Amino acid sequence: MSTYCTAEELSDHEKNDCYYPKGGISDVGILKTGNGITDFSNATQYDAAITAGTLKLITGIKAELPEPSVVEGENPLACGSETIVDGNDYTLEVKDFNVNATNDEFYRLANISQFPGLIFNMCSEDQVRVVAAKISTNARLVIPISNKEKQHYLVTFKWSQSVQEAFPVLYDAPAGIFE
Repeated sequence: MSTYCTAEELSDHEKNDCYYPKGGISDVGILKTGNGITDFSNATQYDAAITAGTLKLITGIKAELPEPSVVEGENPLACGSETIVDGNDYTLEVKDFNVNATNDEFYRLANISQFPGLIFNMCSEDQVRVVAAKISTNARLVIPISNKEKQHYLVTFKWSQSVQEAFPVLYDAPAGIFE
């Protein structure tokens, strides 16, 4: 007899009715320790975290959450495939054209820090997704060869997630924060 690990309460799959969410991320929020946000749809909590310096917004950018890299491990069972999926390594890829001395320092400090979470705001969905994981940052300055192209930062936020953890959690966007 074979042993299978399955979710006891596998929910039904839901079909969208004539609406499929579009891509595009226009803003990112870096969550620092002690941010105090418990309701990611609550603008008052965002304002308090911004005032306290525990939420840093990066606005006026373009970003994407591309397909993550699969993390596989050895299957503990003799029968079946040799490996099983243990998790995913995610990256949020940001292109920020707001190049200036202040942002040079912002990204320098982000590169030598890790953060407990990340928020990203979808362009036309009035929704945010929240990641609660150890986030590392790799920001690079790009100066193109042509004077017809814009300088920008390429920023990669990285985190790992086990298969037991939820996808970045979806919330209604807080009113007035990402406008």
